Amino acid sequence: MSRVLLLSCPDQQGIVAATAQFITEQGGNIVHAEQHVDGGVGGVGGVGGVGNGEGSAVFFQRIVFDLDPQTRSMEDFLESFEPTARRFGMTVDVRDTERPTPTAIMVSRQPHCLYDLLTRWRMKELPMDLRVVLSNHRDHEEICEHMGVPYVFVPVTNTTKQHQEHRVLATLAEHETDHVTHRENVAQLTSRGRDVETVVLARAVRAHLEHRVAVHGHKTIVYS
Repeated sequence: MSRVLLLSCPDQQGIVAATAQFITEQGGNIVHAEQHVDGGVGGVGGVGGVGNGEGSAVFFQRIVFDLDPQTRSMEDFLESFEPTARRFGMTVDVRDTERPTPTAIMVSRQPHCLYDLLTRWRMKELPMDLRVVLSNHRDHEEICEHMGVPYVFVPVTNTTKQHQEHRVLATLAEHETDHVTHRENVAQLTSRGRDVETVVLARAVRAHLEHRVAVHGHKTIVYS
């Protein structure tokens, strides 16, 4: 079974070697690894409460490795990795690549991106467990019902905006989703072109679902 280890910490010597050695000692086999060092302003809190000062470099790594689930559960793996995480002040997460990510899609009136994502989901091109589609319009209710996806209509006005936000959050919590939003105004979308937008959005969603995105302050790191 393949798993993805995501980590970040203050940049320092020995991170790659220590992490690779730990995975090997657990009986794992690394099949892909990428890392990135960000030298910008910001801090990352670690498992041991260790952070870095303003302007310090931050190290990010994504490792895909095979590990027999009967040998080590993800919980056991993280518990055993804790001393290494504390040593380097890491923030750590482990994801199962065979478990599709629970996902919600929030959509406005424009249909092209939603249709593209639904098609890719039905064709199993995107590893997501699509739980629900939310919108403040009813325009897409029929296509979602046809695809077998729950559709939640959340109307909004100037006086009901706060109520809508609470209802959206409640719906996301109910369906236990990881959601991706796409925020650009209509003028930007039109000028960029719908074809380009659907491709870019699909790539962004795929990167999120495959756990290839790390956020650091106002920057986003996407592993290839």
